[in-house]
Amino acid sequence: MDIPPTLDASISTAHTVKSVLLLVNPISGKGDTRSKRKNLVRFIECCAANGITVTRVDTSRANHCYETLLTYPLELVDCVCVAGGDGTYRESVAGMLARTDKLVVPITVLPLGSGNNLARDCGINSYKDTLAKLREGRRKRVDALQVAHRDGTDVSVNVVTWGIGLAVGKTAETRLRWLGPLKYDVATLWHILWNLKRRARLFPRVDGKGNQVDMDFHLMLAQNTRRMGNGYLSCPSSQLDDGKMDLAVIPHLPRLSMLKLFMQLKGDGAHVLDKRVQYIQVDQLNLETEESEEVNIDGDRMVWTPITIDVLPNSWEVLV
Repeated sequence: MDIPPTLDASISTAHTVKSVLLLVNPISGKGDTRSKRKNLVRFIECCAANGITVTRVDTSRANHCYETLLTYPLELVDCVCVAGGDGTYRESVAGMLARTDKLVVPITVLPLGSGNNLARDCGINSYKDTLAKLREGRRKRVDALQVAHRDGTDVSVNVVTWGIGLAVGKTAETRLRWLGPLKYDVATLWHILWNLKRRARLFPRVDGKGNQVDMDFHLMLAQNTRRMGNGYLSCPSSQLDDGKMDLAVIPHLPRLSMLKLFMQLKGDGAHVLDKRVQYIQVDQLNLETEESEEVNIDGDRMVWTPITIDVLPNSWEVLV
C-alpha cells in the first residue's frame, strides 16, 4: 500500500542551532552498547566540528528527563537532543509541556533505543541524520496525545496501547528484553497463541461526535506515529502534524487470522485494509473496561483504565 511522505520540511521555519542540551539515557534500548557509545561520542565530536556547543546531562533515575526539562533554562540553548528511545523522548516532551513559562524549543533525537519510532517518522535513523537536522535547522510544530487516567494525566508522542499490544510490550520489556529487537516478535507470537478475549467499551469521537462500541477485542492502538514496537507499520497513514490520532482496533479473531494480520503489520501495514480492522482518525477517545486494566504509553509508562485520550495539536517542535 502507498505510504504518505514524512514531515514536509518545506513547511517549516528556519532555526539556527549553535547550542544543544543533550539528554543521555545510558540504559536505553538493548544490543551493542559499545556501538551506541561510539555513536554518541562521534555525534558530540561532529557537533564540535560544526561549531555546535553541547551541554550533556546523563540521566540516572526515572523521570530525570522530565525533571530536567521542567526547570532547565531553555533560553540558553537552541535545541534539545534526546539520546535514547521513544520512552525517553516521551518523558522529555512531557517535561517541556509542563513548564510554567510555556517556553518551547525543538526536541530532536539521537536514536539509541530499541524502538526509535518517533525518530523514524522524523527521518532520523543514525547520528549522522541527527547531525544533519541540526545543521539544516528547520523547526516544525507537531502533535502530542494527552492521556487522562485515574491517577492523573500523561503525555504520549508514539502510541497508547491496550489489549494484546500491551501484553506484547509488557512481556517483551520484562521477560524478553535480552533478545533485543526480536523480543517483540517472540512476545507477539506467544500472545497470539494464547488468544485471550478482552472486553471493552470504546468511544471514538471527531469534533465531539461518535459512536460507542462494546465488544471483545484483541488490540487497540491510539497512535501519533506510524510505527510501534520494533518498527511495526501499525498505523501507516498517521502524520505527526495533522491534529488527529490514528485509531486501529482489531476485534477478537481466531489465531490464524491474527497471525496473518500480524505478518501484515510487520510488513507493509496492509492489515488496516482488512474489513475486520477499524482504522480511523479521531481527536478524542474513551476506553473503559469491566475491571480496571493496564494501558501502555510509548512502551514504558503504565496507567489504568478508564482513560480519555485527547490530541494536543501543534504543541511542541521537532527538527525536520
